[in-house]
Amino acid sequence: MITHKPNNAKSYYNRGNAYRDEVDFDKAIADYTKAIELKPDYAEAYYNRGKLYVEYDAYGNAIEDFSMAIKFAPEYSDAHGYRADLYRYKGEYDKAIEGYSMEIELRPDDPDIYYDRGATYGAKGEYDKAIEDFSEAIELNPGFTEAYVKRAMAYLGMDKLESAIQDFDKISELK
Repeated sequence: MITHKPNNAKSYYNRGNAYRDEVDFDKAIADYTKAIELKPDYAEAYYNRGKLYVEYDAYGNAIEDFSMAIKFAPEYSDAHGYRADLYRYKGEYDKAIEGYSMEIELRPDDPDIYYDRGATYGAKGEYDKAIEDFSEAIELNPGFTEAYVKRAMAYLGMDKLESAIQDFDKISELK
């Protein structure tokens, strides 16, 4: 049995983390909820509970929790990223792009964020913006083969066959 201090938000939060690590998500969610009741601005508890809601495909609840985490800790870049991922999954591309853009402001040297935003632009058919983001991801990580693939596909979407071929050649070279 995992013990905790009653009426101490951090204690419930920590026990929630332990339950999460034991893959007892229902108990973890209950403890995160109690931590939030005791400390309504507990960004980390909202964030962790949101991640567990994703496990249950409760995307609306997860988006709400990531939004609350961002409200109380705007610098929480992972909360921006997870929420953006969910918006992209739901086809709400403009909201996803906004989230990835905020995440980029917080972590401008992370190629994965540019890749995610580029994929979202690509899903919208905005290939020029997708190419910009994939190019930035490649500049930050020259071995990022997935970014080359996506950029090549965006070039094909714009009928820029020669550029696409160059990226496909680079992929072959990297492998």
